[in-house]
Parts: sequence; C-alpha cells; structure tokens
Amino acid sequence: MSYLVCHFGKYKSVNVFGLQKHNQRENKNYSNIDLDTSKSHLNYDLINPNPINFRNTINTLIKEKRKSDKAIRKDAVVYCECIISSDQNFFKNLSEDRQKLFFRESLEFLGKKLGKDNIISANVHLDETTPHMHVGFVPIHGSSLSAKKVLNRNFLRDIHDKMPKFLKENGFDIERGKENAKIKHLETKDFKRAYQSELNNLENEKFKLDKDIIFLENKRDALKMLLNASVSFENLLEDINDLEIGKTLLGAKITIKNDDYIKLKEKFEFLTKENIKKDNEILELKNSLEEKSKYINS
Repeated sequence: MSYLVCHFGKYKSVNVFGLQKHNQRENKNYSNIDLDTSKSHLNYDLINPNPINFRNTINTLIKEKRKSDKAIRKDAVVYCECIISSDQNFFKNLSEDRQKLFFRESLEFLGKKLGKDNIISANVHLDETTPHMHVGFVPIHGSSLSAKKVLNRNFLRDIHDKMPKFLKENGFDIERGKENAKIKHLETKDFKRAYQSELNNLENEKFKLDKDIIFLENKRDALKMLLNASVSFENLLEDINDLEIGKTLLGAKITIKNDDYIKLKEKFEFLTKENIKKDNEILELKNSLEEKSKYINS
C-alpha cells in the first residue's frame, strides 16, 4: 500500500533565495549524495516554462493582493511550500505520462484550495531518490498576508483527508498518510538533507567571495598607489599646455612631444577607469556576500 506524502513548510524572506536555488537547480555543485545531476534536465516546472526570481515574484504578488499599508515584519512568513510525493514503489508502477498526470492532478487540487493565482511555482524533481514536487505559494488570506490563517489546523486536516480521495477517484492507487504516525517520511529527510546541502554550498560560496573581495581590494589599493604616484596628474595635465612657453633659469624652452602628452593622458584615464571598475566589483561582491550571510544565519 502506498501513502500520499503532503508536507507543508513556512518560510521567511531570508529563506527564499536558498529555496529558489534548490528548487530550480541553480547551483553548479551539490554535496547531496542522493541527487543525480545527470538527471536534472528531466526536472520541470508545471507553472513556469523558464526559471523565475522567487523574491521578485513573491513581492509583486503581495503588492497586488495585500491591502494593508503597514510595513511587512522582517520575520513574517512570505512564502510556503507543499511537498507532494509517495514511496518509490508507487512511482515504479506509473508510466512517465501517468507520473506527470499525478503531479498535475495534485497541483490542480491544491490550486482550488489555495487559489491558483497564489501559486508561483511547481517544481517536479526527478533527479533525487524519489520523484516529488515542490509547490510554492504566497499565503494570501483574503487581502492579507497570513500563513497562520491559510495553513490552519482545519485546512491541513481537510487537505490530508480529501486529497488522497481525489487522487484515488482519478485512478491513482494511493491512501491517506497515517495520522499521528511517528515515522518520518523519507522525502522529508531528503528535503532536510538537500536543504543542509544548500547551506553548505552557500558557505563555500561565501568563503570564495571573501577571498575574491580581499584580492580585489588589494588590486584596487595597488591601482590607487599608481594614481597617487601620478602626483596629482590632473593638475599636471593642466600645466603641460604651459610648458612650451615656460623657460628655465638658462632661458631654454621646456617642451613635451604631443605623442607623449597623449600617452600620459591615456594612461591616467585608464588607471582611473580601472580603479572605478574595481570599486564596483568589490561592491557587487560585498552585496552578494551579505545576501548569502543572511540566508546562512537564518
């Protein structure tokens, strides 16, 4: 007998970036041994034809539907997920088309309960131990943002009672998960392990960013030393035009070739641009580092 896995999770804004990277497979390397990247091309999203920016999509939806003028708390739940799955034997007995239909029907059922326009993604993963789907949605209740009101006890009981019946009516041999069971579904463990994997990857990226920032800061400082060594070259350039008519104590004219003047000017402009470029690169890296640090520390 196969049972339905239907697990809900609530997440704050700082968690969204990591969930996006996990769901849309945006990392280059994964430490999760149960994830086979050679099969990641088989994954698909039943909502979006292309990857999306979770945070932007969530913020846009909240702005459109939320009526309150009050600022959203920093610790507010802005995003929720429902993981839909079953055991491996259940999927082994399904053809590729039937498997896809299982996820489509599950999404259809959740759409009626949550509101289709509140669902932003439905990522199906076929590259892990057991096929499963991450249905991401914004917890909008009426005209307010409230995960507490959306995912209340009655709602969860209704989902767990009626969803298996709905799927069974559509030809899938699946039962309700055991109520108050002490066992933990393998898929939940897989998700937690994958989530930890994302944290490890982000910490590695943070370490690399730290090194890149130090390298760029050293390079920028070296450029600034070159600029300082130019002895206020901007003022020097202004004086060069007067050199031809200036005289030494012996009365000889001091001249500078036009080609040399152009080379000096171009060198100074190049150093100035390089310095600005490095400042911008460092700023971008620091912003990226701050973003990853927020997620890791959440």
